[in-house]
Parts: sequence; structure tokens; C-alpha cells
Amino acid sequence: MMKAQLAHILDVSERPNIGLRVVPKSVGFHPGLDDSFMILRMADPFGETAYVEAPGGGRLVPNIEEVADFALRYERIGQRALPEDPSRDLIKRFMEDL
Repeated sequence: MMKAQLAHILDVSERPNIGLRVVPKSVGFHPGLDDSFMILRMADPFGETAYVEAPGGGRLVPNIEEVADFALRYERIGQRALPEDPSRDLIKRFMEDL
């Protein structure tokens, strides 16, 4: 089952509007381990908001300062992640071990 899921991720990552970057386990602790979140860009006048996953549901975070904190966190996660091609290669090697 996991192999099929990873194959689907690789397939979807080939689309022009999808990016794939993996943070390897060897990185250790990084800001992406705390919780799941998304930054949503909406048409003006709404601008950006964040959505944070939480037990029993999530919450929208419209506060500009908090959204900026999530954007910085996203940037820091990206700094620890592999580029796209090495990310795909890592997933392929993992699939071979399954």
C-alpha cells in the first residue's frame, strides 16, 4: 500500500503546478515537525491567512503577524528540504527497500 502511495506522489509531482521537496530524517528536528499548516492566498482584500491542523479539526489564522510567522516557518522548512530531483530520488530509493 505504501509503495502505491509513494508512486502516486511521484506521479502527481510531475505536474507543472506541484512541487515536491522532502525533508530527510537525517535533518533531525525542524520546524515542520510541530504541526501541519497551510498558507492560503486569497483575492484582495483578504490577502493571506493560515490554516492550522489540530485534534478534532483545524482553525483559520487571519492575523497578519501570525501568518507572517507561518510563512517564515515554511521558509525554514524549505531550507532543510532537498531540491525536487533529489527528493524524487530519495522516494524511489525508499520504494526499492519496501
